[in-house]
Amino acid sequence: EEQEQVPGQRMGREKSHLSTASSASWKTARPGCLCQFWTLLGRTFVDNRRNLAKYYIRGVIYVLVGVLIGTAWYDLRPTFTTLHDRQTMLMVIIVFYSFMQVASLPSFLAELQVMNREVLDGMYPVSAHIAQSLVAGLLPNFLLALFSSVLIFKLANIPETGGGYPLFMMNVFLLLYVAESFAEFLSTFLHNLLVALCVYAAFFTVSFIAMGLLVPLSHLPVWWKPFHYASFHKYSIEVFTWNAFHGWTVECDMKPRFVCRLYRVGDDILLARDMTTDEKDITADLYILFAQALVYRFLSYCILSVKIWRNTRKLGCCGMFW
Repeated sequence: EEQEQVPGQRMGREKSHLSTASSASWKTARPGCLCQFWTLLGRTFVDNRRNLAKYYIRGVIYVLVGVLIGTAWYDLRPTFTTLHDRQTMLMVIIVFYSFMQVASLPSFLAELQVMNREVLDGMYPVSAHIAQSLVAGLLPNFLLALFSSVLIFKLANIPETGGGYPLFMMNVFLLLYVAESFAEFLSTFLHNLLVALCVYAAFFTVSFIAMGLLVPLSHLPVWWKPFHYASFHKYSIEVFTWNAFHGWTVECDMKPRFVCRLYRVGDDILLARDMTTDEKDITADLYILFAQALVYRFLSYCILSVKIWRNTRKLGCCGMFW
């Protein structure tokens, strides 16, 4: 019996030695964080190039809607009677451009299924996936903003007295980027597409109401003001409005002319909507928009890390019972 146990013990020692050696070789052969990041980023760009629904179709739609908005509000003059038209145009821009990012939800849900499987297999950490997603969304959203915003800015005759086209385009880009980051955040804990779409629409409805253009901040009830400051639409619409009204004199084109005394300059419209007239605040709004995008990505990282940790514990427990 002792002679029979010796070969078995020897085989067990050999197996444990091989498993230890293989795990050690895997750890030494495992690529670094930077290599994992570039590999995932390259794969994401390839997937984006192949996925027509994620960016190509949206790009065509954004350009077409840019033409529609530019032609519907064609050549707006800085007159008293066009003040409301200009505000309505800005409302349409911010509602459409941010809500269209809901089209990225299906692709995010599909990516998370692949990510969950690969992270559990130990191919890369959650941080590598979030980092590549953070960088991969910059170029496509910048191109979407570039090709569509120039049509609106030129056709609608938005004045150069504010920040001009660079500020307008940068604001559109950050609006798209934050909305996409929020869509990714929802996809981390809402795996049903229909439920994610409903939550996305509900959040944006609250955000549109509280952003300050429909109802000024001074007219909002107290319980709505937290939504006002949490809404990224608040900061985006403030930039849009400042860029469209700041620095020009309102031309009176109606009778009786004393009515035009309500808004003599563009800043009067901003003050009536409880919005800033200071350029430094506009710069701060842009930084806040980008910071909100980073916050949504960080929350996505936290949720995915917790879910991976829970799945790892479940697999470990199943292995122990097995």
